[in-house]
Amino acid sequence: CELSPGVLVLATGDGMKGKSECDTSFPRCAVTALERGWTVELYSWKHSLSSEWIKLSKKYPDRLTIDYLDK
Repeated sequence: CELSPGVLVLATGDGMKGKSECDTSFPRCAVTALERGWTVELYSWKHSLSSEWIKLSKKYPDRLTIDYLDK
C-alpha cells in the first residue's frame, strides 16, 4: 500500500468486518486507501449494500462514491 494515491474500484455490497487480526475486509481495505489519499469507487446492488458503506460515504463524501447497479 505504499503506492501513490490512485483509484480503488470495488464491486461488492459486503460490509462484513474481518474476523482476524489482519482485517482484510472490503471496508477495511477501503478505509486504508481513503486514509492514504486514495479515491474509492464502490459498485453494488442497492438492496445488498451494507450500511457500513453508507457510514463510510458520509465520513469521506469527497473521495468515496457509491454507484448502484440497479438504478
